[in-house]
Amino acid sequence: MLKLRVVFIFLLGLFALLQNPVVASINASPLGLDLIVAPGEREVGSFLVKNTGDDAQEITVALNDYMRTPTGENQFLPAGTLPQSLEPFVSFSPATFGLEAGETQEVQFEIAIPDNVTGAHWVMFLVRENAPVATNELGIEGQSGGFGFNASVSFGIRVRQLDPTTVLADGRISQVAVLLPDEADGLINIEFMFENTGTTFLQPEGVVEIRDTAGQTVASVPVEVFRILPGARRILSVELQDTLPPGKYVALAVIDFDGDFLVAGQSVFTVEN
Repeated sequence: MLKLRVVFIFLLGLFALLQNPVVASINASPLGLDLIVAPGEREVGSFLVKNTGDDAQEITVALNDYMRTPTGENQFLPAGTLPQSLEPFVSFSPATFGLEAGETQEVQFEIAIPDNVTGAHWVMFLVRENAPVATNELGIEGQSGGFGFNASVSFGIRVRQLDPTTVLADGRISQVAVLLPDEADGLINIEFMFENTGTTFLQPEGVVEIRDTAGQTVASVPVEVFRILPGARRILSVELQDTLPPGKYVALAVIDFDGDFLVAGQSVFTVEN
C-alpha cells in the first residue's frame, strides 16, 4: 500500500562555481516539502531563510523546474518548462528582501490547483544570496580595481504536490544487461532500467540476484534506495564482487517500489573459462 508522506525533507545545496570559493552565509529550511492538494483545492506552506553570517545580505527567491536524467544527474530548467511543472499554480511572497546578520525571513507560498488539472506536479524555489565579488573595470572576477555583485550561493527547496484522486504506484524494469569484464579478474557489472509508470513519486529499492542453472542464488547485490519522478526512467548499475566459476547464469533484478507487487527483469549470461 502506497504511503503518502506529507512532509519529506532532504538537502539540495547548489553552489555556483566561482573563481574564488565563497562561504555560504545563509541557510534555508526545510529544503523539501510534499503537499497533498486535490483538484479544485488550495494549500499553503512556507520556508525560512536565515542570515547566518556577520554582514547584511540581499536575497532573491525564484522558481525553477527540475528533473533527473536517466543516469541520475539533476537538470534545472526555466519555470514552466515541464508539463508537470507546479509553477503555474504557485504564488509566493516575498521575492526579494534584505536580511541583517542573524535575521530570519519567512517566505510563504500558496498552491491552487484548478478543477480540471489532475496528477502530480513539482517545482523548486531557488533562494540566492547576492554576495559581492571583487571585479576590475571590465567586470572580471578575482582582480582588483572595482566591486560588483553576483549571485554566489543558492539553495534549492523542492515542493511536490500530490493529487490524492489519481495516486497510482506503478513501475517496471524494461531491460537488463550484464557487462562481462575483459580480464578474468575484473568485476561483472549488471545494468538495468527502472521506469516509473505511475502517477506519484517513488523511492524504490531492491536487489540483483545471480542464479545458476539449478535456480539457486549464488550471489546478490543490494540496490540502494533512489528517488524517481512520475514518468521518469532511471538506469541503475551494480557490481558483482563475487567470482563466478565458468557456467551459465541468470541475473535477476528485483525492485520494490512500495506498491502492491514487486517488479523484476532478467538476463542470461555465460562465464567462460
